[in-house]
Amino acid sequence: MQDTDLPSVADLSAPGQPASAGLSSAEAAAVLARVGPNTLPQPAAPSLARVFLRQFLSPLIYILLAAAVVSLSLGDAGDAAFIGIVLLLNGLIGTAQEYSAGRAAAALKQLEEPRARVVRDGAETEIAPAASCPATSCCWRPAAGCPPTCASSRPTTSSATNPC
Repeated sequence: MQDTDLPSVADLSAPGQPASAGLSSAEAAAVLARVGPNTLPQPAAPSLARVFLRQFLSPLIYILLAAAVVSLSLGDAGDAAFIGIVLLLNGLIGTAQEYSAGRAAAALKQLEEPRARVVRDGAETEIAPAASCPATSCCWRPAAGCPPTCASSRPTTSSATNPC
């Protein structure tokens, strides 16, 4: 869906009601049902096998693999086996660390619960950002925990200049 396909605030306001009064709960639910939640698609978590194989995508690993092949071709199976065991241990340890870090990041993301201040039925209310929809009237006030330096700033075109 393109932005041009989305209705404007004026299009969604009830007849005779100013756009600044926001959407009614029923209007917001209808728009949300039509356009879907206000979320970005989440990539699928990589499988454990993919995480393990990714551990071997390093130039140093390639050098060690080449050393193992050379050792094996020269008839030194002991050195080749030792290098292979080191590579396998490196892959297992790296997989465990990366998998654990991914799970910790996912758990932290679950703890994060941002809220959006919007106008619904003519009154300010807080909702989950996924429940906001096109033509929602937002309240530009600092969120809880927002640094005081942002208190008087309105949204800008660059999020880098306005951390709130």
